Amino acid sequence: MYRRSRTVLALLLAALLGLTALSCGSNEVRVRTGLKVLCKYNHVIDDTTRYVSVDGAQAKRYSVREETTVCAAHLRAQRLYTQAQQALSKGNKTKAKPLLAQVVAIDPAFQNAAKQYRSLGGKVPAKGSVANTGGGGSSNSSGSSSQQAPAGSYLSRLPSAKKMSSSYTLVSENQDVLSATRLFAARRSSSSVRLLTANVMLLGKKTSFVAWYKRTLKVRFSTNATSRGSNYFFGTDGRKLANLCWQEGPLVFQLEAEAKRGKPSSLSTELWRVARLM
Repeated sequence: MYRRSRTVLALLLAALLGLTALSCGSNEVRVRTGLKVLCKYNHVIDDTTRYVSVDGAQAKRYSVREETTVCAAHLRAQRLYTQAQQALSKGNKTKAKPLLAQVVAIDPAFQNAAKQYRSLGGKVPAKGSVANTGGGGSSNSSGSSSQQAPAGSYLSRLPSAKKMSSSYTLVSENQDVLSATRLFAARRSSSSVRLLTANVMLLGKKTSFVAWYKRTLKVRFSTNATSRGSNYFFGTDGRKLANLCWQEGPLVFQLEAEAKRGKPSSLSTELWRVARLM
């Protein structure tokens, strides 16, 4: 009798758990969450949003956060376009034309570049923009498409192998949708640097550069720390690495050098020299 009662109790408990599971399942809803980074020139830089199943009572806690900035390609277009306007204001069409050609190659719809380029005899593509030129798109778990900037747009903000050839050899380079890196090795045996890494990444306008630096790099490179205003920070790890970090608009740049024989503080002059090449 005792064994039978225990069996009935187990069956009732299993049934209750099953009803609870069904009840919870019936309250589940699918919501979209994540981050979408948009360029102010109307294309998606990165989209990490996805759909998740959550309890209906918790659904309001999930949302899509959007951040608007300027991608590396359009930052370059802005700079080139400004230079072209300065040249045109001085009547220097010879200088303005190749500058406008570069802007049009990045984005034919950028400002008044296409019209000005045509007036100087240039040929503008019928259609196309940075949002559908080069790089292509990458799919995410939500099934939507995230457009990358054209190949080389972030790498173009780093010192090239040609500019560095007198002192360094390019070892490797890579680029993704939000950053780019080049690694160089010193050419001369007399150099105090063994390896030099140049990096650029998209931080975004809504993130404080100073707060980001203090959170990510300051602790590691706290020795020999110096700064120029709130935009340039230098420091070492006290053993062999020196780091120079600064901000330009929504982009953050880093130069990190490895000393051959210790004393990373002595690499400050070299890092500033390379920074001027950028």
